[in-house]
Formats: sequence, C-alpha cells, structure tokens
Amino acid sequence: MNLGFLYFFALVGWALALMAFLPRLKVGHALLCALCGMLFVSYYGVIAAQVMRPAAYLLLYGGLAALLAGVLLLILNRRGLRGRIPSVGMGLFLLCAVAGIFLLRDVVISDHDSLSYWARIVKELFTYERFPIHGDTTMYHTDYIPLLASLQYCVMAVFGWQDASILYVTFSCILVAIAAIVDLLDERRGWAALAAVLLLYAYCVMGSPLFSTRADGPISALFAAGVLCLFLRRDDSSTAWLPTFCVTAVLAGFKIYTGLMLALVLGFCMLFSVRGAAKKERARKKPLLLLSLSALLLCLVMQFSWSGLYHYMTRLGDYEAAVAAVPYTGVAVEGARPVFSLSDLFSGNPRSGQLLSAFSQENLMAVEQLIADTFAAYGQSKLVWLWLFFLPMVPVCLFSTRQERGRILALLGVLLTAAVLYLLGLFGSYFVQAETSGAAVNYLVTVTTPLLLALVCLTIRAAASRGKTAIAGRVALPFVLAGMLLVTPPSAMGEQFTLNHELESYSLLAQEYYTTEIGNQLTPEDAKKHALLIECSYGASEVKSESGKTHAYQYFGMPLYVHVLQYPYGEYDFLDSISTEMLTDMLNGNRCDLLLLRIDDEAYWGSVQDALGLYEDMDWSIAAYDVIRQDGQLSFQSRAQYE
Repeated sequence: MNLGFLYFFALVGWALALMAFLPRLKVGHALLCALCGMLFVSYYGVIAAQVMRPAAYLLLYGGLAALLAGVLLLILNRRGLRGRIPSVGMGLFLLCAVAGIFLLRDVVISDHDSLSYWARIVKELFTYERFPIHGDTTMYHTDYIPLLASLQYCVMAVFGWQDASILYVTFSCILVAIAAIVDLLDERRGWAALAAVLLLYAYCVMGSPLFSTRADGPISALFAAGVLCLFLRRDDSSTAWLPTFCVTAVLAGFKIYTGLMLALVLGFCMLFSVRGAAKKERARKKPLLLLSLSALLLCLVMQFSWSGLYHYMTRLGDYEAAVAAVPYTGVAVEGARPVFSLSDLFSGNPRSGQLLSAFSQENLMAVEQLIADTFAAYGQSKLVWLWLFFLPMVPVCLFSTRQERGRILALLGVLLTAAVLYLLGLFGSYFVQAETSGAAVNYLVTVTTPLLLALVCLTIRAAASRGKTAIAGRVALPFVLAGMLLVTPPSAMGEQFTLNHELESYSLLAQEYYTTEIGNQLTPEDAKKHALLIECSYGASEVKSESGKTHAYQYFGMPLYVHVLQYPYGEYDFLDSISTEMLTDMLNGNRCDLLLLRIDDEAYWGSVQDALGLYEDMDWSIAAYDVIRQDGQLSFQSRAQYE
C-alpha cells in the first residue's frame, strides 16, 4: 500500500500551524508558505547539511503531528480557525489531491529526462542514502539544484519507494499555487470557485502537464502565485507579503538559471513595492524592507550554497573514484584529498564558463539561425494565442481606478519583463547547447503560463468587483472563456509517465532484463557493486534513443552501479572495435566486479566471447558473470552455471 499520500496531510498540518501563529493568514496562502517551508528545510537538511533521515522525519512526522494539533485547535476554534479554514482554495486543494492520489495509484515513471535526472536523483538519494555527487555515481546530470528531489526523498524515506510519491510533490506545487491565487478572491466565493476551475484549466491550456516529474510546471505556477500575491495583496502587513517572501526564498532551487532569474525578479518587485507601502504608512517600511532584503539574501544563499557543494563534491568525488580505481588500474593518485574553499562558493555553474568561451563569429551566425527557427516555431504554436487574452485587459484598465490601473499594468509589466529575460537566456543557451532550440516552444511554456494565469485572475477579479470595472470584467470574461476553448488543451496527464504499467519501450526493456532475464542471478550481496552491461539485443534495436536505454538500464538496475556499452543489432560497423584490451580497460576503469550481457546478435556475441574468453554457448549470451582478478588477469564465472 502506498502511504505517500500522507504527504498531503503533513502539508495541511504545517499550513494549520502557520495559521495558528498568524491569525490574518488565509488558508491558500498558508498552504503555499507551508510547501515552500518544507522545500526550504528539505534542501538545507538533506542536501546542504546532509542530515537526511532526521530532516525527513521532522518534515513528515512533524507535519502529521501539526495536523493533529491543528484539528484540536479547530475543534476549540482557537485563532478563529473554524471560520478561516473553509475556503475555495482549501476545497480545490483537497479535491484535486484526492483525484491525484486516485489517478496516480498505478503510475510508473518512464520519461527520458526523468530517468536521467528528475526521478533518477530521487532514487539515488533513496537507494544510497548519500549526497548524489560522489565517486560511485553513474548519473549524467549533476549540476541541477536538487530542491524538489530533497523533499521527494523525504516522502520516500518515511513512506517507502513509490513512483507516485515523486509526482505528489510536483503536483502539490501547482495545487497550492492556484489555491493561493484563488484565495485572493475568496471574499466572493462564487467568483473564487469559477477562478479555481478556470485557473486549473488555464494551467493546462498552454501545454503544462499537471503530473510531471520536471520542475518547469511547478516553477511557473509558484512564480505566478508569488507575483499575484504581491501585486493583488489587500494590505501592506508582513503577513500579506509572506507568500511572496517564501516563494522567493526557494525559487532559485528549482532550475539552474530560470529559478534564480525568477527569484531575483520577485525579490526586486518586493523592494520596489516597499516604497509604495511606505507612502501610506511609514511605520511599515522597516519590517517590509527587512522582509524583502531577507528574501533576496535567502535566494542568493541557496544559489551559493549549491555552487559550493557542487564544486567541492565534484572534486571530492573525482578524487575518491581515482583512489578506489588504484587496485583495478594500478594508476597512482596524484595530489591530496580536496578540501572545501571559498572558490567553490563563487565558481558558479560550469555552463557559464562554456557560454563565455562560446561567443565567436561562427557560433553567432549559427545561433542567429536557431533564433529565427525559434520565432518560426513560436508563430506556428498555440502560444501565440496568449496575446488574445490581453485584449480583455483594455476595457478592464479603462474602467478601473487610477491606482488599480497602475497595479494591473505593473503586474503585467513584471511578467512580460520576466518573459523577455527568460527568452534572452534561452537564446544564450544556444551557444553551448544548440539542441535546446529543438524544444524551444516547450521551454517558453514556463513563462507563458504565469502570464495566462495572471490574465485569467485579473479578468475574474474585475468581474467580481463593483461599478464600471465589474461591467468591463463581466463583458471580457466570455472572451477569455472562448479563447481558452479555441486553444485545444493537452491531456492534463502530460507525457511524462504512463498508467497501468504501460511503459515506454526502453523502460520496459530494462525492467524485463533485471526482473525476468537475470533477476534470479543477482543477490543482495551485489548491492552497490559496479557492473558493465554490454547490450546488443533485438528488442533494443527498436528503441532509437541510446541515451534512453542507458538511463533506463541504470535507473532500474539500482542498487547496482551500471555502466552501459551498446552495439547496434544487425549492424557491424563496430565489430572491429571490440578487443580484449578495450573491454578490459572498461572493466578496470569502471571498477566492475560484474559483467552483464544482453546480446542476441551472433556476430557481436562471438566477438565479445573471443575477447573475454567466454566459452558458453549462445544460450548464455544473456547472463551475469563474476569478474575474477588474479595476477593482473581477468577471468569470468557465469552465474547461470550455479543454478
């Protein structure tokens, strides 16, 4: 039974605790702050301080304990909780959480990027109970900040491994963001209920899946919530600023550059908003200024802490791998064990250095073409429909008060500025990663979604008001509805996973190999051994993505550390590259004590057999072998012979 759904209860528990301490905090905003707090604590507990289990128990068991205390306070009606809990935002959260738990009950994650990073890093943390960068890891991506993974690990550590639990965390980011936006309208509950439905629908319209392991959807939803909570706040109390503060403090941990950029945009918006708040009541300036500066500081602390950890652990991992390889390769290790230094903090992301060295006339011409291709793809995508949703803002602004008009224009200006900055950053990525341009439209959804959510929210907010603004909003609302219906929404399930174990081919390939073909040849004593898997099978030939197969073999092979060598079935261009020296170097260089084979092609099987001195018949071409080292020579003992 998957107990991971109790994560939602723990989240509600922390939200109730916040509401008990802050009597003016709305429940939707409390959920948003509670989630950001859980992400914040999980990052610094699991990743920065690496007190993994204690952090997990604190967050999940502590949240459940807070829920019990909150229910007691609710019964006693302390802090007016009984009247504050019922809200459209809370109703949306609970209803969608139950629906998500039901829909995800049989989920199996099989997306390529999930197996290479988003789900992979969670499984690394859960399987090995250690920092993901070290001398043994076979992970391809390591430079992303694993903020989401830290909280996902906490859920797994307490309730056990379930693929669904990974998705609960990312899904909850979207839910609490929309719940916080909805509770900005909660004084008119009929309109707030309409906003809940339309915002959830609008989130999916531009292509953001509700259920995904990736950070793109959650980061766009939380950024939208942070901006809207700041600009549409009802007063200038610290409580009203708290949701934006919490989002700013964690946003940098979602993605390398996008998160930092969006967090800085929010932080500077808070600083500029302090000036307007101080004009109304000077006494409020100091606490709000302190809150804004603290948000920016926490954003930078997260960025620098990850930079320091990443660079130090990368150097340490390389050193540990070299030391561990000495008995296998005989190559002595040069230099002393690395120590942490201030330079690690300021080294930044390695892609930044690549970007600076990539500026050349030749690259500029190539990037210019990629930029032109991006605009062409954008023009043919559904994202261009977004500009139609700006039209209802014209009558809304015309009939709004001067102060309200300024607030709306400032809000839209901030979102457009963030979109432009993101676009420039995307173009910059083409210098070091040209293949990014192939999915440019998908990336642009990240900054399109907050704009659409804001436009829908502003239209409903205008319709829910009084006077001429209400008339303008109610006239504009049907056009917004028609616009969303014109844009065919994607499946809310997205393409990041499949239900009922209907896996993508490379995932099924890897699962079948480990569970059916050699499952009985592996033992618990093999855990954390390094293995070389040589793959040349008929089933794998139908899968065109070699990286997809590699990541699937590594993901489903845990707790083994699997290194993969692939050859194309039925194509013999690589036969001559197979030699005793090459395979021996791979086995020794990767410290492999296991050899795993999945070879259907007789020609490749014969070459591997001759190179390694394997004398089994073709029947043993799918098997596991112990690698035996003696006097510098390698020999192999087939596990299949033990049966």
